[in-house]
Amino acid sequence: MYLAQVIGKVISTDKMESYASKKLLLVQKLDLHGRPGGLATIAIDYVGAGEGDIVLVGAAPGLASTVFK
Repeated sequence: MYLAQVIGKVISTDKMESYASKKLLLVQKLDLHGRPGGLATIAIDYVGAGEGDIVLVGAAPGLASTVFK
């Protein structure tokens, strides 16, 4: 898991069925001082985040359900 800032949205003409109603976001990983670094990546939005928001990104399946029990 890591903190990232939403820097944009991704438009997709075709998605896996399980993600059909979810937004795709472009996020930039943040370092310990809140500075962006590294390559941007695509994240699936489960919480209604928008551009400029700081989000918690998890890469493991089911991670969010573990964190937010």
